[in-house]
Amino acid sequence: MESGKDYLHSKLFEVRAQICDMSRQISAKEASYHNQICDGQIEARKKLRDMKKKMKILDLVLMHKWYDMIERGEKWVEYRKPILHCIKRLLLIYDTSAQAYIDIDNIMAQAIADNPKSIHGGLEKGYLKFKDYDAVRFRRGYTKTSMLLIIDKIHFGYGLSGLGAPRYEEVFNIELGKRL
Repeated sequence: MESGKDYLHSKLFEVRAQICDMSRQISAKEASYHNQICDGQIEARKKLRDMKKKMKILDLVLMHKWYDMIERGEKWVEYRKPILHCIKRLLLIYDTSAQAYIDIDNIMAQAIADNPKSIHGGLEKGYLKFKDYDAVRFRRGYTKTSMLLIIDKIHFGYGLSGLGAPRYEEVFNIELGKRL
């Protein structure tokens, strides 16, 4: 016959075995639940990645100050002066021979940059139009840090000097929407 001490050891062993079985079952359920969550997140990331591949994205580098203000939600519009580089990236010109809008070449872009008032006339008369960007990717200086935002609207006009626009000078206004 078992002694009381041996009996307690055998019962303790049984209880430990039951606890181990229960923890394995719980771990299996948690792992299954965790896998479902991970699968859902992976699927969502794949959809977002596919959506980003189809989007037309404008890449811009910002000074840390402006990047941080946009990230905090204090700045909702980005301004760009009508210089050669920006004109070529933001505008299309109507080519009468091709009956279509085409990219602006260096000579035409320089002519527009020399007379920024011509942008208003060109937009009003249909000679110029803005490129159809879906989103803008801002980079924080020349680092890997970036954020992607929807572009609500691009237009040409005066901006707010407190948000980085030059005073008494018309600029490209890139109005920002939600962050992706």
